[in-house]
Amino acid sequence: MNDYILRLKLLMKDKTAGICYIAASVVILIVILGLNIHAEERSSLPIGLVTEENTPKADELAEKIRSNESLYVYEDTFDTLYDLLLDGYINSIFVIKEGYSEAVSKGDPYEVLGIYAAEDDKISTVISDIVAGCMMYEVCLDKAYKRYERLGAPSEENDRIYMTYPEYAEYVRKMAEDDTFRFAFDVTYVDAGSGWTGTEDISNGMIYRQMIAGMLAMLMMLVCFCSFNPLVSEYENGIRNRLKTLSRNGFKAFLQEIAAVFTYCLPVVLLIFIMLMHEIGTVQAVKILLLDLAFIMICCIMFYVFSAICRNVFAYQLLGTVSLTVFGAMGFINAFRGITGDAAFSATPVAVYIDLFIKAII
Repeated sequence: MNDYILRLKLLMKDKTAGICYIAASVVILIVILGLNIHAEERSSLPIGLVTEENTPKADELAEKIRSNESLYVYEDTFDTLYDLLLDGYINSIFVIKEGYSEAVSKGDPYEVLGIYAAEDDKISTVISDIVAGCMMYEVCLDKAYKRYERLGAPSEENDRIYMTYPEYAEYVRKMAEDDTFRFAFDVTYVDAGSGWTGTEDISNGMIYRQMIAGMLAMLMMLVCFCSFNPLVSEYENGIRNRLKTLSRNGFKAFLQEIAAVFTYCLPVVLLIFIMLMHEIGTVQAVKILLLDLAFIMICCIMFYVFSAICRNVFAYQLLGTVSLTVFGAMGFINAFRGITGDAAFSATPVAVYIDLFIKAII
């Protein structure tokens, strides 16, 4: 027990470890506070929206665009949005032009939606399709009614029922809700990054949360990394060699020193747990807590081995920095394996942490 207490006291007095600890804790607070607050905003496509017409149809289209989860909408004057477009803050600007409602009602919705985008911007093509989908129902309804009107009113030759536009719109709505006309695919959503499958769609914030998980993993690794600096200094100054002359159990000392660093890192893990509990709920936060405890233990063992191998502060810091950078990069690359098609890094520590983190909060 003496090695455990002694190592814990030395860690408490180590200024480098303390500064790293405080800095990591502050960053963790900032990162977790932004977990859900900005998840949808950061992962949605930013666009500008200008509405030149104040009519129910124009307002309805604008509301559909605003409520689309794939888009993050900025609304301001055209000049202000144009500056944002030039600066790269938004991908494109959509302008609902004057006369939109009248054109749609006539079944002639051409050139009623202006689009401003950078030349050769492929993303804007996708955004245009999304916005077009927002106006598709209204356009198709009005076009269909215009064709229906051409059939003419009831006469002696036919017993056709004639409906006004509101009656026709209500009839189409009821028909769409009728199971007789129901047509849908049996969809299973798959997140290629985490391996999650389910029948409920994955939110746009998933990629952003994968990045948050990767940052948390690297910050916890950083705390563990700095916590073993005193141990490396002991190797470098020959203190560890003098300790070998004492009658002490090497394996027992190893366990106690690992336990001391693990205890030293516990407040960081508890900080993450407390913050996440308010963001994602108690059950999911407990799962993350268990994951963090296991991850911290693995990091403690890994950096203990590094300190024993290097036995020099400069060599240890170089190896630790490279390891942090490489493992972090592998984790982030693996998060996009659904796009890259490369799962070579899926077994690395940060990559595994990200996958398990996402599965825990879904």
